[in-house]
Amino acid sequence: MPPKKKIKIDPNQRKLSFSPSNFEDVDKNNNALVELDNKNNTSTVTEGQNKVRREFRQKWLECCNATGVGIAHAVLDEMMKRGVSAKQIMSLGSDGASAMTGKEKGAAAIMRRSNPHMHNVHCVAHKLALCTSQAAEKVPMIKKHQQILTDLYYYFKGSGKREARLHSIQEVLDDPILTVKEIHSVRWLSYFNALTAVWRTLDSLFTYLAEASVQDPKALGLKKKIATYSFIGTSYMLMDSMAPLTVLSQFFQTENVDVALVKVKLEQCMDELQEVREMKSPYLLKLKEDLTNNHFRGHEVVTSNFDLKKTTEAFVDNVVENLQSRFPETDLLTSFGILSLRPISFLSKQELEEYGSEEINMLCDFYGQEKTVTWKTDGVTETATSQPIVNISETKTEWSFLKKVVLAEKYPRDKMSTLWQLIYRYHKDNFPNMLKLAALAMTSAVHTAGCERGFSVQNKILNKARNRLTISKQNQLISVKLCPVPIDNEVVLSIWKHKKERRVYEMK
Repeated sequence: MPPKKKIKIDPNQRKLSFSPSNFEDVDKNNNALVELDNKNNTSTVTEGQNKVRREFRQKWLECCNATGVGIAHAVLDEMMKRGVSAKQIMSLGSDGASAMTGKEKGAAAIMRRSNPHMHNVHCVAHKLALCTSQAAEKVPMIKKHQQILTDLYYYFKGSGKREARLHSIQEVLDDPILTVKEIHSVRWLSYFNALTAVWRTLDSLFTYLAEASVQDPKALGLKKKIATYSFIGTSYMLMDSMAPLTVLSQFFQTENVDVALVKVKLEQCMDELQEVREMKSPYLLKLKEDLTNNHFRGHEVVTSNFDLKKTTEAFVDNVVENLQSRFPETDLLTSFGILSLRPISFLSKQELEEYGSEEINMLCDFYGQEKTVTWKTDGVTETATSQPIVNISETKTEWSFLKKVVLAEKYPRDKMSTLWQLIYRYHKDNFPNMLKLAALAMTSAVHTAGCERGFSVQNKILNKARNRLTISKQNQLISVKLCPVPIDNEVVLSIWKHKKERRVYEMK
């Protein structure tokens, strides 16, 4: 399956980052989608004394070899055609597939041979999805709950009559008119969406299944599964648990993720999960009102020895443990966050001097030293070396001075990009090394959400009825679909009409 790739250009430093995702959406023709992510679909690159304006947009690449080596070469060849050398690629993001991250033959390893300083980023949204899915795998009741939601989806999907009757009951009971949704293993928010749809219409589901179970054995079986304290209690608990995780996932998928907020959002999410663990969250408190005397909103419920508190603690503990292991306190990505300089107004003189020291040291360790990679080709060992991008001692001096300048000038720090535009405009000669780090931070391939959106569009365009579309035609259709500027259909039709004589306009 083709990798989904997202490319970001830094117009000042001529650094480039892109995010190939996993192969789960690769089609049978081994086509690879490269999404060039630039707000205006253009980039100004300085070459000598001239400024060249280049146009970038989404494009499908035909990748005949869907391995790490084939993907790397296909992308590098395309970049060379666009005038971007392999040494300019500073960041690569993926969902952690071995074909992308393999130590010897992964696409990242192949591309790092041209630039050993290239940073391979595991997509934050994919990491979060893994945190929740792996946590759920360790709790039997969560797995059972997922299966019940899936059974409900296929029960109603198979009959329009059942769905219509459910909607009529929802209308009578004043429930939202919702359809039971499917849980997609490759979609990050599908579990919460499916859970929400069921939770909001539980009363209607109970009523429908009680009515249908008289003649329908399948409805009777589903009624027995959901009319239990374990299913209802788990649903309420997951509504509390999945909500902060969903909000975090949506933040990670924003077009321009502020790396300075990644750590803050993670801490906020874990604080809310801790509240769920203590059984003090809104839905768990509401459960005590909705479920009384073995009845849920008037429907009889089967009780058991199910321990909701124990299940809640197990699930939350697993999620938090995964979050802490996959998002460590300090790594290269979170270290970039200190470049926003947001809290410096509230620090004492001593705290200001110490602020960001650990993170700057980590950035200097990676970008301030010569890096070498080695590999073997036909038994022959080869090496590639890249020189330091920043000077360590100068960078630390600049960092110390920068904090004082930003504080004295009272520059706005709500957006990292705005802050560094001001620094570049008025102080670029004073902070050459810090400007390089800022450029790397703002062009880092944090997530591959844009690539996922591109593949969603592709799946709608390339369906069973249109499976012979060429790559060129797919390029054109996807570009139109994802065009950020509204298209004037009259202008498009006029251009099409005057390209050549059209028979449709000759008809009387």
